[in-house]
Amino acid sequence: MWQRIQTFYMVVVAILFAVMLTTPIVDFTGVSGEYVLNFFGIQSVSTKPELILNTMFLSIIEIIIAIISLVAVFFFKKRIIQIRLNVFNAILMIGYYILLSMYIYIAGKDGNLDFHLRMPVAFPLVSAILTYLAIRAIGKDEALVRSFDRIR
Repeated sequence: MWQRIQTFYMVVVAILFAVMLTTPIVDFTGVSGEYVLNFFGIQSVSTKPELILNTMFLSIIEIIIAIISLVAVFFFKKRIIQIRLNVFNAILMIGYYILLSMYIYIAGKDGNLDFHLRMPVAFPLVSAILTYLAIRAIGKDEALVRSFDRIR
């Protein structure tokens, strides 16, 4: 289980999304002040943080992706289920970007704010690539096991 490359890929995906939960993703600046999008939502950066927009669904997707990625590691004997979980994870990552862009658009339009992306915005893209590589590696393992069954 732990010696497979796809396990490494899936664990890295979980780590990247765990980091995204703890760091700010987008900075917003406007006439009314500075704001940041983090786990709790879009908040002001002042000493008393004020919640401007609740981004609960974005945080839920981050948590689900991290959990599915870790759960998929333990399905090493059921490779088809592992592939399906990773495909579902990739779809969730696309949904994450769609939802993130909607929140940025809403904050920019309603609050008249400019946005600046931070490094963690690229983590879902990196995770999608790693998930694709994991799917390919799992598929190769499945093909190898099936070829051994055919020889017997």
